[in-house]
Amino acid sequence: MNKDNFEYRVIGHIMFCKGLYKIAEYDREYIIRLSDLGIKIEKPSTKIYYSDLYELNDKELVLESIRIENCYGTFPVINGIKPMRSGGAIIYKMLRMPVDYTGTITVARGSLEKSGKITLNKGKVTKIENMENC
Repeated sequence: MNKDNFEYRVIGHIMFCKGLYKIAEYDREYIIRLSDLGIKIEKPSTKIYYSDLYELNDKELVLESIRIENCYGTFPVINGIKPMRSGGAIIYKMLRMPVDYTGTITVARGSLEKSGKITLNKGKVTKIENMENC
């Protein structure tokens, strides 16, 4: 959560190892901030909710898409992609934008007992733990 912009991540996923994994937790305050993408929220009167999808491609974490709910603001072209509006949401798809995250992300498929960990340094994978077929 970014307290300055009232940003709250609802759900996030990472595609890798031939599967889609839910982001269960991460050891920093955020993986990305909307403001880091150039998104400027105008006078938020309520919480801003977003969901994001990443791909772990060639040992690098890449932001694929983001959906932002419940907000008004400036939504720029990001990495050559224009935002789309759908049912009150702002959606960016096919961003293919590298993410400069350093830390550990815990991912899960099904129950948390089937979880694994991805450790990254500036968006590059340094370690993958407890993941089958990787």
